[in-house]
Amino acid sequence: MGLIPVLVLGYFFVAIPFWIAVEVVATRPGHRASWFPGALWAGRGLALAGVVAGAFGATYGARDFWHDVWVQLKENYPALLRGYRMTIILTLLSFALAMALGGLLALFRTAEWRLLRAAGGIYVEWFRNTPLLVQLFFLFFALPKLTLPVIGRPDWFLLSPFKAGLIGLTLYTAAYTAEALRSGLLAVDKGQSEAARSLGLNYLQARFYVVVPQALRVSVPLLTSIFSALFRNSALVSAIGVKELLQTADNIQQNNFQTFELFALAGVLYLSLTLPLAYASNRLEHRVRRVR
Repeated sequence: MGLIPVLVLGYFFVAIPFWIAVEVVATRPGHRASWFPGALWAGRGLALAGVVAGAFGATYGARDFWHDVWVQLKENYPALLRGYRMTIILTLLSFALAMALGGLLALFRTAEWRLLRAAGGIYVEWFRNTPLLVQLFFLFFALPKLTLPVIGRPDWFLLSPFKAGLIGLTLYTAAYTAEALRSGLLAVDKGQSEAARSLGLNYLQARFYVVVPQALRVSVPLLTSIFSALFRNSALVSAIGVKELLQTADNIQQNNFQTFELFALAGVLYLSLTLPLAYASNRLEHRVRRVR
């Protein structure tokens, strides 16, 4: 075994456990030996040294790899940007439709009528507990072969890859947006609705004009996280032929065999949107908590 594997194993199986142990002991009250502060800082130094070594290996040590990634970006950026644009368009359209459908489902889930609550619950549980890829395959491959008793096999069952991906992402994401909006609706005090009804508003007016605006403010952080998850889930539509970012990177690497470089570049492009969304979600969550 070479020196580098020994150092890596020693870091994860000796240095890290030692650092965790001294940090745990440091949090406990009581008298400690005179050598303990030195051991504590030694453990922290070993942990930091491993992080620095890993960062060095991922940057300067792998400079040839990142140079190849840069070369692939310069040579293929028009195609990659087209795929990136398709990913963003698909994400925005499906999220807008999922918000509309999810809002309706959230109203069903919190309605006074049991039948509406049951219908909304069945939809949410069905789409949340079946894999998105299975739903996409059903819409694109199985639905065109489905024959109904009365109308037979309609032509509109034959969906293009983009339409199948858009419908699949919308139906799947609507189940999650419905639960996010439902939690927001339940967070609004019932006295708000009762006060609106006492002022002469009917049930629907009280829900839409009084309860829903307050529920949206509470649900914004969770909806931001759902949007980020939808952006990542959009990569699955490549399995049915949609030429989004992942499919574009895969097509390019099949021609030039730069597999690692192109998929690393695709990952960086995904991170360019998901990291800001994660930061925005955390900030919004803290802001909503302060307001409440």
